[in-house]
Amino acid sequence: IPVDLNYVRFSNIPESRHDALTQVLQASSVKAVTVLLTAEMKHSYLTTGGVGLTAEMRRSYLITGGIVLIVGLSGLMWWLVTSALQTSALQISALQSSEPFPLNMAPDAVDDMYDGCREKMETVIDTYFKDELVGNFSVAWKRAESCSKKRHPEDKALTKNHMQAICVYTSNNIYTEFNNAVRTGKKDYGTCCFKFHSLHFWLTRAIQILNKKQECRTSYRRTKVGFNGKPHSIIRFGTFASSSKLPDLTRFGSKTCFKIKSCLGAYLKDYSSLNRKEEEVLIPPYEIFQITNIKAVLLTAEMKHSYLTTGRVGLTAEMKRSYLITGGIVLIVGLSGLVWWLVTSSLQISAPQISALQISESFPLDMAPNAVDDMYKGCKEKMEKKVNNKYFNEEDVGTFKKAWKNAEECSNKPHPDNKDLTKDHMQAICVYTSNDIYEEFNKAVRTGKKTYTSSFKFHSFHFWLTSAIQILNKKQKCQISYRRTDNEFTGKLRSYIRFGTFTSSSKLTNLTDFGSKTCFEIKSCLGAYLKDYSNVDREEQQVLIPPYEKFQITKIIEGKGKFRLMPDCEKVFILKSKGKSVSHLNCKVAK
Repeated sequence: IPVDLNYVRFSNIPESRHDALTQVLQASSVKAVTVLLTAEMKHSYLTTGGVGLTAEMRRSYLITGGIVLIVGLSGLMWWLVTSALQTSALQISALQSSEPFPLNMAPDAVDDMYDGCREKMETVIDTYFKDELVGNFSVAWKRAESCSKKRHPEDKALTKNHMQAICVYTSNNIYTEFNNAVRTGKKDYGTCCFKFHSLHFWLTRAIQILNKKQECRTSYRRTKVGFNGKPHSIIRFGTFASSSKLPDLTRFGSKTCFKIKSCLGAYLKDYSSLNRKEEEVLIPPYEIFQITNIKAVLLTAEMKHSYLTTGRVGLTAEMKRSYLITGGIVLIVGLSGLVWWLVTSSLQISAPQISALQISESFPLDMAPNAVDDMYKGCKEKMEKKVNNKYFNEEDVGTFKKAWKNAEECSNKPHPDNKDLTKDHMQAICVYTSNDIYEEFNKAVRTGKKTYTSSFKFHSFHFWLTSAIQILNKKQKCQISYRRTDNEFTGKLRSYIRFGTFTSSSKLTNLTDFGSKTCFEIKSCLGAYLKDYSNVDREEQQVLIPPYEKFQITKIIEGKGKFRLMPDCEKVFILKSKGKSVSHLNCKVAK
């Protein structure tokens, strides 16, 4: 049944949007779909026909005929077109095909983080605020007045406007309208068509202020809709994404769930309008995440320990709790070194079957295009001044501050043979090898290219560790070292690669505790033997390889017992360096 636009009616949609939505409807050539709801249904499942999205309506409606267009202003925007076709309640309840939403870089998002222009934005924000304080936003802002007064003494940098922005966002009065505008408003940003410049600015700044005194944290997000994404892809939520430190807030949905390790979000404490027990963590639109694994398993509640597999090749993850999952998708997205996500389908797998599944995802060996690979060639003195005068003071917070302090004693070991190493160089080596922030730092280095000049949190640490490697390397020759992992890696023979992060290896071949899934023999000419400088047991004989060193895969040996020096390894890559480097970000922040 073709859609006749003369019969389209809008409900609770601003008149200013009617023409645009009508054009969308015309352009899409939508056919009138499938469903008439009866008032007897408490929960009615609607489908969109060609698209297939399942939406659960919390209210029931009696529709007698014609065409009704329902457009949601939430981030997950959908419309339903119902025709005069009569469908019974029982038939409707059986319609449950769904179309997942893609997880991507949210290219249309309003992702301004105001880096380098905060003071200038402060001077113009009042003008935006006066123009935007109308309609729903005006009502929500006024209602948030009393909530905005709860500021903790330790957060003196939060102004009343920052507090009120948090309260407005978490009150849900304009949550869906605001988030939809943020997710899709890139073209309108800076014009009068984008109606939330002031709220966006104050909420962004509130997150950034709170984040300075907080560490990376794991939170959980539940939804009632489907999502999909590709392994190893880089994504952003592209909006202000609410999550919680609690995994069991089931009222928010179970269709797609996220476990998120965020380093740029903020724990809102009791600042929000929500019940404090929800322990909300708010993630900004610009934070980048990586999805690294896909899984297709249903867990049964009878299992005390469920073994999940990652879909393709061999990582076994042990879940400490058991869950009953009846369908849908579970995504686990994180910033840890070994991040994996699980996609659960409606396929029923029993506990005994699950425990036998041991397949894992592989990681590609490539040129690490997203790495922070600055080698400070030609700008060391300038960068050192910038680190001492700016970056260290800004970055000496959270986990880094704690790790730096803990490394104080280790850094005091005298080493007369390397007088060029300062206390800061020594302390950087001690921090890195202590493992206190190893995972967080390496993840930031591996994926932080786009944020290097803005929100990258480790400029000082990166500089001192890089300089330490370079100073030690001057008095050392090319050396052979070995690396073991529990992960599957893939790479092509004779291809060129970089590790793209600070990579630990050893002169010893028998450190079997580190794994035997994929192993490496590495000839490095730019790395450094750390002797007894590190926090690691001296007997490990650690060699640290910088992110910018370029290697060629000269041989791939597959099968246990095939490589004499590491006979227990399932696969061994032989890597050789000729002392060449690739540094896309050289002196990028020093200039």
